[in-house]
Amino acid sequence: MQGQELHAGSKTFMAFGGGSRLCVGANFAKLQMAIFIHHMVTKYRWSVIKGEDIVRRPAMIFPNRLHIEISEKQKC
Repeated sequence: MQGQELHAGSKTFMAFGGGSRLCVGANFAKLQMAIFIHHMVTKYRWSVIKGEDIVRRPAMIFPNRLHIEISEKQKC
């Protein structure tokens, strides 16, 4: 498209819509994300390899990126 930067992010984008036009699958998608995160946290061990610098603003930022190693937890 001419005159527009193709990689520019929308400043008005809302992941599941907003107002009177909400996504019908929004709650289902949020449930799926919660289940996925639950399994990643409870069944796997996370180890930081490199990049422990954290900048706390309204959101956490990792200026040197955060490299982690994920391994399956040992079963008792």
